[in-house]
Amino acid sequence: MAIPSPSGGRGGTSRSQLVAIVIATIAISFVVDFSRKAVESYRVRLRAVELGHMIDRAEAERERLQALKAFMQTDAFIERAAREEFGMGWPGEVQVVIIPGPPPATPPPPPTPTPRPKEEETPRWQEWWALFSDAPPPGAF
Repeated sequence: MAIPSPSGGRGGTSRSQLVAIVIATIAISFVVDFSRKAVESYRVRLRAVELGHMIDRAEAERERLQALKAFMQTDAFIERAAREEFGMGWPGEVQVVIIPGPPPATPPPPPTPTPRPKEEETPRWQEWWALFSDAPPPGAF
C-alpha cells in the first residue's frame, strides 16, 4: 500500500522539494566555482610575487653590467687590461718577468730516536711518598 502524498497527486516529490533541490544544486555549484577561482587567484598572486623577485634580480644585474660597461670604457681599464692580459707597458718601462724557481726540496725525515737505556723505575707511589715525607717508604730497604 502506497502512502498518499500531501499534495494529493501521485507519489514522489512535491514542487517545493524540487525547487529546494534545484536551489541547493545551484548553490553548491556556486561554492565550488568560487573555491576554484579563489585558488586560482592565490596561485596568480604567488606567481606575481615570484616574477617581481625575478625582475628585481634582473634589474640589479643590469645595473651591475652597466657599471662594468662604464668602467670598461675608461682609460684605467684599458691600461690595466693592456698590462695584465697583453703584457704591454709604457715606452721606456722595463718589464720584469718572474720565473718561478724549482719547488723547495722536501725536508729529510726526522731522525729516529735512539732508545734510552731503561733505568730501574720506581713505583709512582714511592715517588709521591718521597715528595711528601722525609722517611723512607714502608717496605723499602
